[in-house]
Amino acid sequence: MHCTMDDLLALRAGEASVWARRHVEDCAVCRAELDGLYQRVAQLKALPALRPPRDRWSVVRDAARVVRVRRRRTWSAWSLAAAAALAGVLLVPRFGSRGTLHAELSQAKEQSATLEDQLQRYDVDAGC
Repeated sequence: MHCTMDDLLALRAGEASVWARRHVEDCAVCRAELDGLYQRVAQLKALPALRPPRDRWSVVRDAARVVRVRRRRTWSAWSLAAAAALAGVLLVPRFGSRGTLHAELSQAKEQSATLEDQLQRYDVDAGC
């Protein structure tokens, strides 16, 4: 039985079991795997640190805002369409007279306009 990757990582961290330490001393396969692990870690540490230029932040922020606004508008449109469809399904069969239906639809329009106004104010306040 050979060391697992967890055993090898524990060896590298100095936290391995007595069995794993003894096994690596006696087993050429596990010793080679441990050496390979050290080499991979050294190669990863040798990679250059990549940092995005600071002048690109405004472009990234603006692109993220555009995506957020589009997503919010899409959800707003779908939610308004769903609300209108639901109102149509629920209100039309319920009311027999046109006057009552007209009043209810007017009220629904006012509520929809109020919600849309609040969403626009939220977008302005959020800076989108």
